[in-house]
Amino acid sequence: MKNRQHIMSILLVSAFACCLTSCNTTTENVTPNTTIVEKSELQKLYENTFNGNSIVINGDTVINQKEIQLHSSPTTTNIESIKNTNGTFKMVAIGGGLTAGARDGGLYRNGQLTSFPNLIAIQMKADFKQPLFAQNESNGYGYKVVSNVSNGIPKYKSVSNNIALLKSSPVVELNPYNGEIDNWGIPFSADYDLRWDRELAPYNSWSNPYKSRILLNVNQQGKNNAEYNILSRKFDFILIESGLDTYIKAVIAGTSFSSGSPALSPLPSTTIVGYANSIKAKIVIGNIPSITDLPYFNIVNFDEIRKVNKSELDIAIRELNGMDYPILGVPNGSIMIPNSLADSLLNPNIPANKKRGLSYKTPLNPNEVYLYDKVKSLLSNLENQNKFIESGTKSYAVVDLYTLYKKVAKSDFISNDGIKVTQQNFFSTDGIFPSAFGQAIIANEFIKTMNSFYKTNIPLIQTAYYLNK
Repeated sequence: MKNRQHIMSILLVSAFACCLTSCNTTTENVTPNTTIVEKSELQKLYENTFNGNSIVINGDTVINQKEIQLHSSPTTTNIESIKNTNGTFKMVAIGGGLTAGARDGGLYRNGQLTSFPNLIAIQMKADFKQPLFAQNESNGYGYKVVSNVSNGIPKYKSVSNNIALLKSSPVVELNPYNGEIDNWGIPFSADYDLRWDRELAPYNSWSNPYKSRILLNVNQQGKNNAEYNILSRKFDFILIESGLDTYIKAVIAGTSFSSGSPALSPLPSTTIVGYANSIKAKIVIGNIPSITDLPYFNIVNFDEIRKVNKSELDIAIRELNGMDYPILGVPNGSIMIPNSLADSLLNPNIPANKKRGLSYKTPLNPNEVYLYDKVKSLLSNLENQNKFIESGTKSYAVVDLYTLYKKVAKSDFISNDGIKVTQQNFFSTDGIFPSAFGQAIIANEFIKTMNSFYKTNIPLIQTAYYLNK
């Protein structure tokens, strides 16, 4: 119960104090659309895209957002040791939602502006071009705000104004970005969204609008993926984020992970590191945080479900012979995502006979609870990936995001300017991606590693500037 109260305090403080009073997103006016009776078309699109079915969306909202003012570049900075021999400098970045600046359940202009690669570029006085949403579509797409919390589950509204939606059929598409790109972060992506050997299939049910927005018009050579574009250009420095989104998507989808050694060759970093070394570019790679240190995966408390319903959960496990065999109980360490199903199970006003999962006659499906054996295998895979990343530390620098997130989860991290970092100020309202302050903390961890490994002298960011923005 104590843990659940802690998690809910995170959500209440972050969601209401930050989202509804402009703390995470600069000055903005949130106007809930209280006249909605049926789901709008936009709301239906949200629910059928990415993690739309893993949260509760109960309407649309209008947000008039003021663009965030970024901090000023330092007076002096020294990156001579990572510059090209002719004195020029180009930095690029590749990764998922963390690299892109995703937050609050989606991607929008202010989030892009406060992405850790962009904050690092400011400190380096580097020209770093991002695929920013235009100002008239500054709310991007996929962006949500918390409207209330009930039964311990946050409820969201979809932002409906100033979005970048081009069309919704046959799949969701965003207005394409045609300018120069240095930030190849793709929110809600998996490793195969980045890989050299994967072509983009824009018209299928698995298409990622954030991916197609920046890749459809980039080249005409049939390799519409981020890795291809990285490998087809010259750069002096590259930031690599190594696959947190893959693990997030795995839990949401209920995907199993092998507990053995990972398939290392498909990792985008494998080919990119080799290419970067061949052109004598410098490399910094962030390792992978544990999904168990993300607040989102700790919202649903199974002890509370048992207490509310005076019952265990019943889960049907499909055996090899095709029959379903229910088992009683959920092992400690299992994960349930905070969607409408969890909301129902935690609602004391709904009779037990109206809820799924409390009887062997109406059991939950295996993909509705990520059982501990899957969690254990996933964490083993993640640990092996991190060991592989760290095995190359002689040729590139590694930023220990895994330990950073552990410390944040325990409120055991102090910023360089003396601020205690907690899950409340580090994460945005989605409980997955960082706030602007969290991005500044991560940017500083990269800068510390770069200064130590490459002997640069890049000043750290005053993270206090990004609190409540």
